[in-house]
Amino acid sequence: MEFPLSPQEVGALKARLAADARDEGARRELVAWYRRTQHLDQAGRYAIAVDGFATEPELRAYGALLRGLRADDRRMAVLSRLPDDADSLMQARKSLDDVLVPARDDFIDAVAPVIWSIFTLAVLAALVWTFVAALLNGDGAHFWARVLSVVCLGILALACGISSVDCARDRSRVAAVVFGLLAAAAVASALLLLR
Repeated sequence: MEFPLSPQEVGALKARLAADARDEGARRELVAWYRRTQHLDQAGRYAIAVDGFATEPELRAYGALLRGLRADDRRMAVLSRLPDDADSLMQARKSLDDVLVPARDDFIDAVAPVIWSIFTLAVLAALVWTFVAALLNGDGAHFWARVLSVVCLGILALACGISSVDCARDRSRVAAVVFGLLAAAAVASALLLLR
């Protein structure tokens, strides 16, 4: 078929798949059409039946669609017009799981929330300590406020640095840059306070 496809031609391709789920030609034409029209969820929906044919963004979009529909494996098989055998369903489920289920469980993922919690507690402690010291007109209130500020900024720099690395690994470049800039600003501020 020639692109662009009419709605009738798209319907005919879907009808061919409904009649024969193993019609790879119809499946590939549908996927090509949905890729061309930037409907990644639909491209993933039909491409998932051909091993290695669906791209990662298509699988992510299709996975989001399935979650939105609260679809189980049976519903996915119907939506994707999978051949009626267990191997096709297992292969489709594996393709989705490889993309949607995080494969790593490492140090950075475990440490980032802990560092952010420590930062929050340090800020609260610094605020309370500085407030109490100022109320008591202590001679060292200014000194301790600076020391606690440097400590909080150091923890903030560490938390932002770890979050920047985590975002970069998840291919979230904008968030990685933002966290990286926040880490640099925290370090610069801490150095200024040490003068």
